[in-house]
Amino acid sequence: MNLRKMKFFIKQYWSLYLTGFFLVFVLKLFYSKAGTEHLTWILAPTAWWVRILSGVYFEPVPGMGYINHDLQFIIARSCSGVQFMIIAVAALIFSFVHRASSGEESFPPQKKPSLKKGVLWILLSLLLSYLFTIFVNGLRILLSMDLPPLLESLFSSGSAVFPGAAGICSGRMTPGKLHTLIGTVVYFSSLFVIFHLADILSLKLFCPAKKTLQTGSAGFRKILCRLLPPVFWYLFIVLGIPLLNRACQKDSGNFTGYASLILPVCISILILLVLLSALREHRCMRAYRRMRACGCTWACKYMRKYRRKKQQKSVSSTEYQVIE
Repeated sequence: MNLRKMKFFIKQYWSLYLTGFFLVFVLKLFYSKAGTEHLTWILAPTAWWVRILSGVYFEPVPGMGYINHDLQFIIARSCSGVQFMIIAVAALIFSFVHRASSGEESFPPQKKPSLKKGVLWILLSLLLSYLFTIFVNGLRILLSMDLPPLLESLFSSGSAVFPGAAGICSGRMTPGKLHTLIGTVVYFSSLFVIFHLADILSLKLFCPAKKTLQTGSAGFRKILCRLLPPVFWYLFIVLGIPLLNRACQKDSGNFTGYASLILPVCISILILLVLLSALREHRCMRAYRRMRACGCTWACKYMRKYRRKKQQKSVSSTEYQVIE
């Protein structure tokens, strides 16, 4: 998105963006001051979902959370997943609320913005983020319970699978760091999933006439542009806000260690997603070329029609820039 387009969106949909900012700010402020007793609305469904997945019962303990005494595992305030919910809400609102309000994808939009549809998408984003957070957080807790014992057995001194690697889990990779790595991998990967699902859902609900055809024409830059919004909101809320609050000055050791732990994981996942997206685009392009070589005239006609619409949109946006 260029600067001119961004200025237009802010001018056109400032009330919806302000509503989304206020909602994210209230959620962040509430989470920073909330205790365990104030998070029952998300801790209780999460404990229930973990019980469905694993069969492990968690007993509610006032002031502490949900505890399983046999496994000595606690679903506490930090395990509620509210932070991930805030990230998902921000990514969904600020990325697609203009599409819901205008009801079209072209720029500049031909219709007047609908505040009613914009507010509807904000509420829908909040609901989807809440349900998806419970689903993902249950999977993360399940991995946090089962993965450390598995790694401990694999990296034990008497293990024949990884001989000589006994110090990995007991030395550099402490249980706290392993817990953070599991959460980062699950949350960061899941954020792209809900972002992609919200993209499809917003098109079907508010832009039913929009038809997309993947032909492999998307380059490396366009692939990155599709993946950057989840990356921005995740890193901004997880690292940017603490940095603005000067958490690095108050506790520089913990902040630097946390940042150096999650940044390589996020970069690795992003590189993997870029490679998978490029491979998918390449396969789609090869499939289209095969259809064209085999004489599939309907595919060629559809492609020409799609390109004409794309050219018309570019011409209309150019005329708008000249008029303004």
